[in-house]
Amino acid sequence: MRAQEMGTGSIRNRKWLPGYTECIILICFYFTGCLDHPGKGNETVGAPIGAEINSANTEAQAGYLLPVIEQATTEKKNILLIFGSPSCAPCRRFEHYLGDSSVHRIISKYFIVRTFDVIKSAEGKQIYSLYWKMGMPSWTILDTERNILADSSNPSTGSGNIGYPGNSKDLAHYELAIKKGAPGISKAELKILTGKIIDYSARRDQY
Repeated sequence: MRAQEMGTGSIRNRKWLPGYTECIILICFYFTGCLDHPGKGNETVGAPIGAEINSANTEAQAGYLLPVIEQATTEKKNILLIFGSPSCAPCRRFEHYLGDSSVHRIISKYFIVRTFDVIKSAEGKQIYSLYWKMGMPSWTILDTERNILADSSNPSTGSGNIGYPGNSKDLAHYELAIKKGAPGISKAELKILTGKIIDYSARRDQY
């Protein structure tokens, strides 16, 4: 499945017969905790299978990003890449959060957003191999030169990939990351974004 712009149905359930690679990843999900436990903001997943990290194909992998980089350059915005899978409950929660009308209005004001399925999509696997962090969802904020401005890893707390920022420390990291990617964002806008994170975290049983 190709990348979709936020708000256009980025990750959807479709009829799908898993191949060897996908079966291996799904087995890893099963044995590493794919259930959504309270306080757990991501599902554990290792490096993407079928897309070597730091490989000779880096430029080819980065080529997938050229259209979004061109759009971000034209619109003078930074880029928010989100990696997940329909099988991942925190990923679905994050997608619903981003699809919220209030959140979408603010995020799309400052970012070009693309969501990638790292299980079913070859494109998603390739781009994930450039920016992957242990667990899903994971997200990376880039400028138009592909410099990483912020991402979902939070070394200050030792928590690694925060996934869906469901606790106060991870929420603070998310807020700081958004501010780095959108220096012009207002306090009122940030308050809406963080408030909606809390709202959707409370709805974990729905996703």
